[in-house]
Amino acid sequence: MIARVRREEEHGIALDIIEQLKTINSASLAILEEASGAGEPDLALKAIDRIHRQVELQAKLLGEIDQRPQINLYLTPEWLELRTLIVGALEPHPQAQEAIIMALEEANDART
Repeated sequence: MIARVRREEEHGIALDIIEQLKTINSASLAILEEASGAGEPDLALKAIDRIHRQVELQAKLLGEIDQRPQINLYLTPEWLELRTLIVGALEPHPQAQEAIIMALEEANDART
């Protein structure tokens, strides 16, 4: 019951934020139109900047922009050392070594 109430409250807050963003976007667009029509490029640029920031914020809130850090494990020193150890350990088994090297290269190519 408590969890449902919290979800409903969070949903209400999210809707309120979206409504506020829409209001700010509308005001910014109106200012942009007015500034463009009045020949005020500085004001128009400020309105464009505001619209840009609002769209970016909206995308972040909707999860359309992923800001989590990206780590390429294939470039970390630990992975490179481990890969060298694995390939080296397979030297007495050239077919297995070649199969591992090819599989690692294919996996790396698939990620890029």
